[in-house]
Amino acid sequence: MLALAEKAQALGIMTRTESMLCKLLGIAFTTAIGILVRSREKGLVTGSEVLTKLAKLAKHGVIMAL
Repeated sequence: MLALAEKAQALGIMTRTESMLCKLLGIAFTTAIGILVRSREKGLVTGSEVLTKLAKLAKHGVIMAL
C-alpha cells in the first residue's frame, strides 16, 4: 500500500471500507468532512465556504444530502 510505503502521516478516505482498512493497518485517516471542519477551525475557510463545499460533495454523492 502506497500510504505505508511512503510513511504517510494520514490518508484521505471516501468509504467505510477504506476506514476499516486504515484501522486494521493502523493508518491515521480523515474524511472530506473532517478536512473541511479542520480548515474552518484553523480559519482557512469561512462558514459559508464550508456549506458551499458540503453542498457540492452531497450533489456528487460523496456525502449524504444535507
